[in-house]
Amino acid sequence: MKKIFTLLLLFVTIGVSAQRDYTQQLPWKRVFVPDTVYSDNDFWRLGEVDEYKLSKLAFHYLNVWREFNGLEKMIWSDKLYKAALHHSKYQNMVGKVTHWETKPLKGYKKVLRKPEDRGKYYLKRENGLGENCGSFFFFNSYERAAKNIIEGWITSPGHNKLLLEPNECYGGHEDVYGAIAISGKYKTFNSYGSNWKKNK
Repeated sequence: MKKIFTLLLLFVTIGVSAQRDYTQQLPWKRVFVPDTVYSDNDFWRLGEVDEYKLSKLAFHYLNVWREFNGLEKMIWSDKLYKAALHHSKYQNMVGKVTHWETKPLKGYKKVLRKPEDRGKYYLKRENGLGENCGSFFFFNSYERAAKNIIEGWITSPGHNKLLLEPNECYGGHEDVYGAIAISGKYKTFNSYGSNWKKNK
């Protein structure tokens, strides 16, 4: 039943990703404005970005967004970062946004097809991970690029729901762990709740 729910969540997330909602009030000035013509000077060239620094800064703005919505900060997980980086590298390798891996990442022998498989591999975790993925614009500063990474998910209702995973669950408090990883122009966010503290 849990596997069916995970698949349904992924399909719903994919299905709503194209339906963008730019009406939300943000805690910062919106970086990407629809129908705006941008010049080459607005963007970095690939290969000049500290991807770990950008990943951590994007995670900071994820927490700015969570606090703006009355939620506690999400807690960074190095193990989740490894799982997310694996999938971002895979997307970069195949050149497209996808939740599914159909061949091994370069340097690996095993195919980690689903978020659940990546959770088992990196966290020894039996249930599926929450996962957002996508691509983004390299706006010409770390601040702008990091905000754009989060905005891309905020404007998609299904992805935004995962960003705003609540701390209250089944009548009790739940810490939420997560990480964002960048590879090239691709991004992945993975998360899970307090039942898996031992895997943080």
